[in-house]
Amino acid sequence: MRYFVILFLQRRLPTLALLLCIIGILLLPFQAHALIPFGGRTLITKPCNTGLLALIGPPVGGEYMYTLATRTYLYGPPSVPRWVLGNAGPPGLCFLGQFYIGAGPIMMIVGSSGGI
Repeated sequence: MRYFVILFLQRRLPTLALLLCIIGILLLPFQAHALIPFGGRTLITKPCNTGLLALIGPPVGGEYMYTLATRTYLYGPPSVPRWVLGNAGPPGLCFLGQFYIGAGPIMMIVGSSGGI
């Protein structure tokens, strides 16, 4: 009897180990995007098919995409010359019709100043 148990484990052990490894890998999160903080004065906004491409000035500026999925606080989307503060995630592309306008991280959360 003991011989059959050892023989069974020798044949099935690689399969069981592979199965446990696959289950372990599937339990891990596949991908995580870190949020990038940004903030500054809105210098330029360009319309896109999916939202706006905003050029944000210092102190933490750059080009960022505003989409319909962006969580927007009290004073709405970025517009010139409002100050904005928020977090951005994975990159997005800006097209106007068929023409490429630019690219930048997608704004996930954004709040803008109310006045000029």
